[in-house]
Amino acid sequence: MDLSKRSKQQIFIAVTCASFLATYIGSALNVALPAVGLDLGMSRGELSYLVTLYLLSSAVLLVPFGKLSDLYGKKRIFLGGMIVFLIYCVMAATAFAG
Repeated sequence: MDLSKRSKQQIFIAVTCASFLATYIGSALNVALPAVGLDLGMSRGELSYLVTLYLLSSAVLLVPFGKLSDLYGKKRIFLGGMIVFLIYCVMAATAFAG
């Protein structure tokens, strides 16, 4: 399948943005840890489990979703993942508004 130059640029931009967002959320978690610890009364040791859970869940889900993308199409799974990511980001932002 031969992709046009415009299609290649769109794919590059989408993958670059998704890679940035994943890194950004990981960094935002580390920045938010002190506030989470104060609000929930958690120790530093307990807070380290939050980071570990985030990384572990990301790593564990890579293989199954890779297989799903082989079965149902990379574009469909990528867009579905970005929509879920957007929903969770909006939910997290509104949780702090109240």
